[in-house]
Amino acid sequence: MAIKLGLQRMQNLYGTSPQPWKAIHVAGTNGKGSVCSYVSSLLTHSKIPHGRFTSPFIRRPEDSILINNSAIASDLFRSLYDGADEASPSDPPTHFERMTDGTGGRLDSTNVMKNKAVTVITKIGLDHQEYLGNTIGKIAAEKAAIMNGAPCIVNGRNSPEALEVIAETAQRVGSRLLLSTDDSRLGDEAASLSGTWPQHVLDNAICAIKACEQLEEFQGYSPTIQDLLQLPSVHMEGRLQEIDLTATAPGKRANRTTPIILDGAHNLDAATLLAKHAGQHLRIAKSGGRQPITWILGMSSPREQTASEILLPLLHPGDKVALVEYDHPLRRPESSPTPADYFLSFRPLPLDMGKLEAAVKALPGFGGEIPTFVEHVKAGLRCIAEDPQAVLMFSGGPTRKETQLSEAQSYADIAARNGYFSIIPASEAHRVLVEERALDSYYNVLFSLVQFWRLHSRRWPARLTVVSHAFKSPASTTDTAPRLGFRLTARGM
Repeated sequence: MAIKLGLQRMQNLYGTSPQPWKAIHVAGTNGKGSVCSYVSSLLTHSKIPHGRFTSPFIRRPEDSILINNSAIASDLFRSLYDGADEASPSDPPTHFERMTDGTGGRLDSTNVMKNKAVTVITKIGLDHQEYLGNTIGKIAAEKAAIMNGAPCIVNGRNSPEALEVIAETAQRVGSRLLLSTDDSRLGDEAASLSGTWPQHVLDNAICAIKACEQLEEFQGYSPTIQDLLQLPSVHMEGRLQEIDLTATAPGKRANRTTPIILDGAHNLDAATLLAKHAGQHLRIAKSGGRQPITWILGMSSPREQTASEILLPLLHPGDKVALVEYDHPLRRPESSPTPADYFLSFRPLPLDMGKLEAAVKALPGFGGEIPTFVEHVKAGLRCIAEDPQAVLMFSGGPTRKETQLSEAQSYADIAARNGYFSIIPASEAHRVLVEERALDSYYNVLFSLVQFWRLHSRRWPARLTVVSHAFKSPASTTDTAPRLGFRLTARGM
């Protein structure tokens, strides 16, 4: 049975069944599961009966459906799952339609709900572009389609492009928008907790509290962020989850104190947040210096085109990397299947180990090119350290098939991740620019000049220093310079 994009099958299955209960409907790219978990914890604490559906599951399929914050029994789950065939025998739903809430808001299986008390839109980023569109605006439009006139809580830290699309949709359907960043009470508390919790956790907590405040049953109770984040079982597994090995087995693990974090970051925005958390909590040694991280990485397929882009914020030169393929029934030798294999077989296949290794090796510091990269970066930084009026322009478009990340951005990321090698202070980071179109030496210079001209009120630089490989310096000075009519200073490496 093939998946049909759309809600027709779900509407056939749902039929004319009434929905006497009110729904809190959550959409977004990152943070959906956490917001649902926070809302569920608040409702449980307030003794308000409720159910919760999130997907995909982490351990067991029945964990996707919770009643009053507890998973339903396995036999009840199986009877409901199998009962879908009987409810719609002429066009039974696929496993995807029964168990997955979809990749966007408009076509989510959950969007068949009509009685929505409040909707929530979390942080929106680039993910599932093949279904949702390749711009933030297009993806925001898909997510915003869950609004149906009920109040809508929106993560106010979304980009202006996303917020504009969401506001237009709200006006069209008659939904009142409430931005998380407009609540001064919770905003002030979040600022005071910023040294304790990551910003995205605080943002998700505010969205959950404001969603609950829209319910009649919740009137008169205004929880604080601290109240919420201290509730039992409030945090979902796989979200910056701290793992304690000392409790899992005796022996050598008993005295192990190395912190271990389990996180399911699977797109660039989520990886960037994980990298920030790791930089603040895992890379700081007891001595106060920096230390490398050991990463155990696995990915689902197909992600070979975006794997390097996702991994770039995470992996620093000197880190250790272990690659794994997660368990999947279709990747095992023939054996007797277990009851869980039926549901596991619907998971995406793991990304082939060779492709994942290629993605890692495409990164600076993992393919044998880091010494040259670092020296180029340092040389450029020294140039602008010597001249307070100068800017540094990293130039180069995407050249590797494993990633769409440009060479220019790779250089800029190396500089930022290493604190600009203490050559310039972080407060001077605005002087580091990128030009991401050039594919050869001539256009490296030409496009950098044009980029400078665009960014500086149509003024040309007084002088130009090119940092490049030593073998390229003669061409830069004898060929590129005359063709551009510009006198160059070349620094070979």
